[in-house]
Amino acid sequence: MPQPRFLVYQPSHGLGVELFLLETAFAIAGVLDRILVIPLLPDLETTRFRRGLDHYFQLDSTQQWISTPEFLEKCSPAIDLTFQVIPEYRADYRSSTVRALHPVWTDNIEHLTALTRMGFTPKRVVVTSIPRSMSLAEVAAVFASVEPVIAVSFLNGITDDIPSFEDSPFGGNVKHVPSKIQECYVDMARSFAEAEHVAALHWRRRHHIKTMAALMQGASLPSAKKMIQQVPASARQVIVASDGRINGLRRCAAGRELKQFHHSDPQVNAVVDMALCINAEWFIGTHASTFSFYIAYARSASGIPRNKTVLL
Repeated sequence: MPQPRFLVYQPSHGLGVELFLLETAFAIAGVLDRILVIPLLPDLETTRFRRGLDHYFQLDSTQQWISTPEFLEKCSPAIDLTFQVIPEYRADYRSSTVRALHPVWTDNIEHLTALTRMGFTPKRVVVTSIPRSMSLAEVAAVFASVEPVIAVSFLNGITDDIPSFEDSPFGGNVKHVPSKIQECYVDMARSFAEAEHVAALHWRRRHHIKTMAALMQGASLPSAKKMIQQVPASARQVIVASDGRINGLRRCAAGRELKQFHHSDPQVNAVVDMALCINAEWFIGTHASTFSFYIAYARSASGIPRNKTVLL
């Protein structure tokens, strides 16, 4: 029997990004004929790694994958060959402003911090500068190797063969992005909502989002007043998913009671927020966030009518 071969990859940054990046990771593992190792997720803008996407979401059972804890338990932590990708194709990587805003992201790319913090031991490292986005066939040629375990340090946007979720968060062109959250977190969301006819808002104001939105051509953040105005009059409860305080929304709430879920674990908080937004009757989010885009995608995948999902 041939020995299994594995592909390890580093997470990028942000839960929303990681959910869509999985599509790219599975595609690359497929053309390389390797089993994908699902990485642990960092708490946003930290190097604290604890659980992978498989812990929070129902991943595609038709794909070949293994969790990082299971891989480290059953196999050696050594990675035979690591492609240290320098993503020259990304304008944001070349931007000193963005690099300053995302020190962990930059450190992962340039020092393989995520691999070592997740418990892996890179043996041979090859610096691989990628000047442009490639086809999957080109990706397969660049990362060709007979080594049993290889790692790629950065995959975000590396291939142009994967349809962009930003083009249509309601489209059916995405295959392997998990649209279902593990039931225990859905139950936490149901217990918190305790009502029918719920409207949910995604209000993001931390982690440099204003600066990042300004850097994105044509992107702008909706005002608190504009978001509140999108809430239907028939909504009996308004839930706000946010990583910060919601005082701005409260001032514009016009007598509506706003509820915000809180959990000591930031990843649990984010996943339950997603469940609340996905299962709400109405959702209002923003174009300047992959978190909002994922919620729109998951709502569409669950059959919720498009007119009940708004991205401002």
